[in-house]
Amino acid sequence: MRTELEAMLQVRGITDLIICGMHTEFCVDTTARRALELGYPVVLVADAHTTEGNAYETPRQVIRHHNATLTNISSSDPGSALFPARTWKLNSNQSTLCSPPSGCDHTEVPRVFRSAQK
Repeated sequence: MRTELEAMLQVRGITDLIICGMHTEFCVDTTARRALELGYPVVLVADAHTTEGNAYETPRQVIRHHNATLTNISSSDPGSALFPARTWKLNSNQSTLCSPPSGCDHTEVPRVFRSAQK
C-alpha cells in the first residue's frame, strides 16, 4: 500500500518514530516493519497498542508476541526499542525518554534517539 506518510515525515524533518495504536497484528505491525524497512528508527510503546485477539491467541498474547518480535528484527539497520508508556515525558519541543525513578538525565534513551536529542 502506498501512502503519503513517508513524504510527510520527510517534509517535517521527522527522523525517529514512536508507534502505538489499535490492531497490533495489522496496523501497528505493518507500520513498524515498513518504518524499519525505510530506515526509520522505531520505538514501540509496549503498553500503548491493542487488539481484540483472534481464534488462537488472547489479546495479551498477541501484544506480548509483537512486543518481542517487532523489537528483535535483526534485518533492520536503524533498530527498534520497546518502552512502556510511563517512561515517556512529552513536552511541546521534543519527546524525551525518562525513567521516573532516576529522573531525566537521558542515560536511558535508546540508541536510536540519542542523535536526535543533541
